[in-house]
Amino acid sequence: MRVVEAIDRVFVIWFARYRRRLSDSNLRSAWNGASFRVSGYLMFPTVGSVLLATLVIHWLIGIVPVSRQAQLASQLASVIVMAVVVVVFDRRWKKFLLNPPTLVEPESRSDRLLVFVFRALAIVSAALVVAVVLYVRPPLE
Repeated sequence: MRVVEAIDRVFVIWFARYRRRLSDSNLRSAWNGASFRVSGYLMFPTVGSVLLATLVIHWLIGIVPVSRQAQLASQLASVIVMAVVVVVFDRRWKKFLLNPPTLVEPESRSDRLLVFVFRALAIVSAALVVAVVLYVRPPLE
């Protein structure tokens, strides 16, 4: 399964969970809830990859420790990349709002496992982001 297809599948699972919780008449709220949830989980891997790329670039050109200006630039790049990722996936997920998939009452074991793995990867990437930020932080004076 490709990464984008897996993310789409996780969105469909969360969309179904919100549809069951909010009832099928409140489709837009269920779609918004699923979109916010999955986008929130995507935040840490996205930000982590941008921060890691910034750190690798600085190591390759020999600028260690990373300056405050470079940290601000990588934070800005992270925000821009995250905004682009959210917009791209929101547009991709509009098809589920226009033509919602049928609800299956009992959620399958494989669906629960996929969401669990997705959450675990988000938590691990959040820990890596924190570790990278603490590592490149200039010493306090």
